[in-house]
Amino acid sequence: YEIVGSQGGIDTNSDGKANIFPGQAGYTEAAINRRVSDINLTVNEGGTAISNTKLAGNSFLAPFIIVNGTPEIIQDNSVNNNLDIYFSFLEANIQGTDQIRLLGNNVWGFEDIAGGDMDFNDLIIRVNLDY
Repeated sequence: YEIVGSQGGIDTNSDGKANIFPGQAGYTEAAINRRVSDINLTVNEGGTAISNTKLAGNSFLAPFIIVNGTPEIIQDNSVNNNLDIYFSFLEANIQGTDQIRLLGNNVWGFEDIAGGDMDFNDLIIRVNLDY
């Protein structure tokens, strides 16, 4: 999802300035609304997914993971859909736990349970950039 700067703020009114920050009410919805919709990777256990997407320059992007669900399910406003969604910003996560870790150059490891085993191997994403 697109953020403004390294603190994870999201521009919700397209003025180029962050209006909402990790930990504030509405952050999850704002992040989903600002996601790069061309990159929707869905995998089952042990699976692999590949996305070839052309990204616009001059922007900051941050990852999130939705455990056993989709952005559409979170956005449907049903109280029955209590899905876990985790961000690279601790303040935005359930219990304030670290759920996404940079493992190397453009490689991220995800932990899919709040305060889980913290092995960060539940999902591994590698990004190859072509300039």
